[in-house]
Amino acid sequence: MKYKASRISDGNKLFPASIETQKNGINVRLPSFWKNEETFLFYNDISGVKVDSPLIGFSTIEFSAKGLKVKAHGFSKDDANSIRVAIERGKKENKKA
Repeated sequence: MKYKASRISDGNKLFPASIETQKNGINVRLPSFWKNEETFLFYNDISGVKVDSPLIGFSTIEFSAKGLKVKAHGFSKDDANSIRVAIERGKKENKKA
């Protein structure tokens, strides 16, 4: 499933960030005017997911994987929580395989 950051959030006016959950990992895409940053993280490599959801505004989600930190901003609270649940589910399913 693909989640897109809101265009009205900071830093996402022209090029919104996106997170796509796949069978064995997630793809985090942080586009910008000069270069696109795209990171694929395997579920089993993700050691932590931190969601910062203010009372008013958009959520920031941060992934930690093998010493790498990837942060994306501009997601709704529901989307951020859905991403976290998908990662937990993906970790369980890939552990069985």
